[in-house]
Parts: sequence; C-alpha cells; structure tokens
Amino acid sequence: METKLDYKLDLKKEDELKTLYSWFISEVDQEGNVIGGFTEKCIPYPWTVNFQIKNIYYQTDIELENEIDNKSSKLGESYKIHRGERIFGNLKIDEHYYDTKLSMFGTNRRIEDISLNINKVEEEFCHIWGCPSYSTEVNFRNDTVSDCIEISVGLKENDYQDIVERIKDKSINSYFISLKNVNGFYSPWSPEVSTPEIKVLTEEHEINIHEDILPDDYELPRLGSVGNFIMLSRFAYELMNDERLDDDIDEPVNSIVPLSTGERLQEETKQELSKLISLIEKQQKYVYWGFLILIFIIIGSTW
Repeated sequence: METKLDYKLDLKKEDELKTLYSWFISEVDQEGNVIGGFTEKCIPYPWTVNFQIKNIYYQTDIELENEIDNKSSKLGESYKIHRGERIFGNLKIDEHYYDTKLSMFGTNRRIEDISLNINKVEEEFCHIWGCPSYSTEVNFRNDTVSDCIEISVGLKENDYQDIVERIKDKSINSYFISLKNVNGFYSPWSPEVSTPEIKVLTEEHEINIHEDILPDDYELPRLGSVGNFIMLSRFAYELMNDERLDDDIDEPVNSIVPLSTGERLQEETKQELSKLISLIEKQQKYVYWGFLILIFIIIGSTW
C-alpha cells in the first residue's frame, strides 16, 4: 500500500509564543523547507466543527448461512439467520464564518469523502477514523482510495429508532452534526473559535519529533476520540399566507415541521372526501331540478 503524501511532518518547539503553546507541527518538503502559509504552525484544535448531512440512508440486511458438516464436507439442512441494520450517510463541512477546508497533514487536498455511520448499541459512543489517500493492487489492478474520514456513532434503541422513523416518514428537511475537541484535528492558534483550515493527523502519519519537546508519557493527539457530539434535526413546512392577518402578526413564521406520511394521507383523504360530497350535492340538485322540469312537461301536455 502506497500512501499519497506530498510533505513530511516535523514537530518543533515554540519559542516565540511559548506562553500560548509549547510545540507545533509543520509540513516540510523533500529538501526540509517548511511549507509556509496559514498552516505553518499547527496545534490541536479544540473548538466545534459543524457538518451537514447531505444524504442519509436506513439499511437492513438478512443473511442465511448453511454450515458445512465437518465429517462429510457436505452442506447441512438447517440454516442460521443473521439480521442487521444501520444508518449511514455523507457529510460536508458547514461552517458559518469560513468555507473551512479540511485536509490531511502532508497534503493540500480538500477532504471530500466524509461519511457517517450510526449503529444501535447498548452503550453510546462516538469516535472518528480517517486515512490519507493511498493506492493498492486489487485483482491485478491498481486501486486508489481518496482521503477520507468516517464518524461512527452508537445510540441506544430509543434514539436510534427515532431517527429510523424520521427517515421512513421523510419528515427530515435537514440534519446537522457538531463535533468538539476532536483528537487529530489541528489548526494554527487564533483567538477565534472558528478557522479557515483544519489539518487531520491519523495513525498512518509519521512525524519527526525533536528531542525533549514532549513529555515521555505524552500521547500525540491523532484521529480517534471525540470530546462532544451533537446531532441536530430541522423540519419545515410552509403555512398558508393570509394577507388579512399580516397586520396582526409581529414576525412572519417561515417554517416549522413537515407533515408525516400518515398526516399527509389523512389530509389528502379529507380533501378527496370533501370533493366527493360536493359532487354528490351538485348531482342531487340536478336530479331535483330535472324532476321538477319533468312534472311541468307532463302537466303542460295534459292541457
């Protein structure tokens, strides 16, 4: 496997701003020259990073397994059944103040492959995994995998099922995720709580660490643990705009919650029944007037 990194990494001691941080990571080229620019001195980034879910899926699977008899080497007659389910989707950075660029240390590539994986578990968890782009040979073909990160979340049954029902009902307009204090996220020091660029350090990265900079028992933060995870859902539907009430409303209401599938069916059924009743009433009127006309014709003919 060949990892595609353009620069090497150096961990150095900070002398100029040592009251703010004691060390930083720099990218250097093959000749040892520091790559200048915004990310010249990167330190762990403790602030919140926001993502928006671009698409979300709910998947179930059933597997039937027929075991081979060890004595006869033949397939048996009974099957074991395995059932599984998961929620997964794709994300994008959704920062308000910057078009934040997320890239692997050692590259200048923006990470586009950001995924989410949610499983039903007994104990909740959240961790993040990632890998720089690499090439490998599969079935005598060279296959290249892009830079990627994956956020894995474990939820208990009630919370997990709540998301499943919203997906089934299509009652989701937008979903957002916020991660805070992520091990492996780095950015230059700033008094702001947002940043235009974040560098990602994974287990695959090799770093040249100069002596006597880090304590012996210090573990350099790499992609893995997440300090805080928030998943925010948003629903919206348009209300009928009644101009007669505009003067009585201080602030217009733009959007709240969409109707669920069941509610939409009820509303559509009410509308169809209303149309049917109106049609019957019209037909009754036609029958009544037709009956009167027929009487007048009969009376007229007797005269």
